[in-house]
Amino acid sequence: MYISELYKKLRAAASVRAAIFTMKRHSEPGANSDRKRSGRPRATPEADVKFRRVNSLRDRGLTVQQLQAQLNSGHSKQVSASAVKRRLCAVSLTGHVAERKPLLRSQNKTKRLAWTMKRHHWTTEDWKTCIECEAPRPKIYHCILSSLSTSAVQIDRTLLSENCIKSNT
Repeated sequence: MYISELYKKLRAAASVRAAIFTMKRHSEPGANSDRKRSGRPRATPEADVKFRRVNSLRDRGLTVQQLQAQLNSGHSKQVSASAVKRRLCAVSLTGHVAERKPLLRSQNKTKRLAWTMKRHHWTTEDWKTCIECEAPRPKIYHCILSSLSTSAVQIDRTLLSENCIKSNT
């Protein structure tokens, strides 16, 4: 590409000198890269970024605050949690909420099935005398009857407070 063609493409946004500089920069291998800029130095050196990346990959359950505590324990200069989060995002380590809950293990499935099969024929009176159920019940703050169909689950309405029972309409 000639300088005049490049200048026509750039139009008035750049001078002829800028067009020449751009042509020269693109012609040399490795020359078309960002220059080192002046500015505020990073709070942590690159070695700490690598250390943080390895730590977060080693234990994916660590929170940003825990990573910050690990980093600050070995340094005199304190680093904020937001700085840790920015540096992790820079190396493509972002936190996400799981798309769905993990499936039950086979042990949990068999325990649930055994518990259900033992109690599937119980009546309301059996549930009232249940030893496991005699622990103090937590107060019910949200209406559960509106979301459950009575054919699927039998609920003794006397156990619930009057302000919790609401109609579906």
